[in-house]
Amino acid sequence: GASGPTSAPTPVPSPVPTTLPADYTYDFEYGTLGGWSTGSAGNSWTLNSGSTPSTPTGPASAQSNSYYVYTETSSTSTGDAFDLYRTFQADVETVSFYYSMYGATIGSLRVDGSNDGFSTYTTVWTKSGDQATAAWSQVSLDVTGSGYDSIRFYAVAGSSYTGDIALDYIEVTADGDYVSGDAEIGGYPTPEPTPVPSPVPTTLPADYTYDFEYGTLGGWSTGSAGHLWTLNFGSTPSTP
Repeated sequence: GASGPTSAPTPVPSPVPTTLPADYTYDFEYGTLGGWSTGSAGNSWTLNSGSTPSTPTGPASAQSNSYYVYTETSSTSTGDAFDLYRTFQADVETVSFYYSMYGATIGSLRVDGSNDGFSTYTTVWTKSGDQATAAWSQVSLDVTGSGYDSIRFYAVAGSSYTGDIALDYIEVTADGDYVSGDAEIGGYPTPEPTPVPSPVPTTLPADYTYDFEYGTLGGWSTGSAGHLWTLNFGSTPSTP
């Protein structure tokens, strides 16, 4: 059959490792936390796009791309905690991120560093209370020389449902290497785009194989003698 060249198979992204190599960029649009973990403090950060379900609290949309994570406080009590943490392959030097803390009953958010899996830790940044705007604010921290190989975002709920805290686009340098991403989802490298077969040229160069699997004659013409060759699969309608 007449067809263009067989296209290369669609590449499949490699599985996401638990601890990602440095220099990866996290855009968190893949539906995972990209190496970050949550829930060990009792409550998990929630993936979301657009505004949070409760109003007036939380951001109107993500700071970067479509998704972010936030603390859903509709069914929590004062003091309930949410953690988001991960271990890197080298000592952390800088951390930057965007946060939103908008709502009448906002609790607190802090960033902890640790080198023993948070058996012990040091709080390197903290913020409490309603910041009076749903807009995103950026924080940049320098922890060079502290020896932390793990970072944790730790949020504490306020007294009611108007206490949603959100995080987006975390960037980290670890011993000189750069890793970044939204804290909401994703975290492994963007796969190469799916190759699209090139259109079959009208005049094909030599060495092309025609297998007629494109649903066209692949540059061949028919009908000038009064009848057309017919594309078919299986047997012809007439037997034998």
